[in-house]
Amino acid sequence: MKYIITFVIAYIVSRLFWGVIGFSYLLFEAPFNFWKLLVDVGTFCGIYFFVWNVIRIVEKNQNIIKNKEFENE
Repeated sequence: MKYIITFVIAYIVSRLFWGVIGFSYLLFEAPFNFWKLLVDVGTFCGIYFFVWNVIRIVEKNQNIIKNKEFENE
């Protein structure tokens, strides 16, 4: 489930980011532009890893809080 959530969030944010600045979504139009595809994929991957790390940190903090509550009982 974590993989799906991360993928969906990264996809939506990257589309919104490029849509705001007017980036063309026609990545495979003739003539093929490799650099446009590279920038788009790079942005998506960067956002994906950022969201992945945020989810990982939140889960880690939740586990620490649960362990502290368990020790206090």
